[in-house]
Amino acid sequence: MPEKNLAIRVDEELFKKVKVRLAQNGMTLKDYIVSLIEKDLQDKIKLQAVPLDSTVSETSLKEAQKILDFVSDIMNNQSKGK
Repeated sequence: MPEKNLAIRVDEELFKKVKVRLAQNGMTLKDYIVSLIEKDLQDKIKLQAVPLDSTVSETSLKEAQKILDFVSDIMNNQSKGK
């Protein structure tokens, strides 16, 4: 399949953090970005595939999202400390 280009600009501090992550994981920038995009798209597909049960309130969903965000923040902070 033919490939298409994606071009983005990021600030220098973020660029440095990305370069460190690439070195830690032995990845190319292309592999890293493609893996993030694929993971995000896969996560969206999984979320869409789950039928919304009418017994689950919007408030419950928001609370669950807060918990997931909190856990994600903890995991991200732990990985930064490595």
